[in-house]
Amino acid sequence: SCNNGPMVIFGAKDVVQILGDRLLEQVRGDEVRITGFSPAIPGAINCLSFASSASFPGVDVIAKSDAGALIVDSDVPLGSANGRPVFVVQDPRREFIRVMRATLGAPDNSGIHPSAVIDAGASIGGGTSVGAGAVIEAGVVVGNDCGMGPHCVLRSGTHIGDRTQIGPGVVIGE
Repeated sequence: SCNNGPMVIFGAKDVVQILGDRLLEQVRGDEVRITGFSPAIPGAINCLSFASSASFPGVDVIAKSDAGALIVDSDVPLGSANGRPVFVVQDPRREFIRVMRATLGAPDNSGIHPSAVIDAGASIGGGTSVGAGAVIEAGVVVGNDCGMGPHCVLRSGTHIGDRTQIGPGVVIGE
């Protein structure tokens, strides 16, 4: 069972709504009553779990997990879902956290720190966070759902794709 925090009750339809266009594929299983969150381990009955092929190389993580539903990447074999909903996304960990926040009512961490300096000629995508002291120059384009670390610098003309994480102090461009 799920014993790692407050009990919530939601279903596969709720997960689909939260994931939106980030959902690449869904294995439609039985509608389940999800009561919490857990790692993809045995005993996680009625939990939502996540796994990536990089974390479990060569392992059929879906078969080994007792989770009621799973969020996985496209390299995880889907054959052993056994009637459970499985949601395929690009970044399972990030989307698992997104679903947790949405169902628990936690705030979205996207936003721009007040000390960040962003030129009016830069374009920042939705759901992107910009850390303290970051500098984003004119002509920079940053995609959706990105994370710009504290004190990073994006020089003029730089283009950053969706769901990209830039670490603290990184400088990109000339």
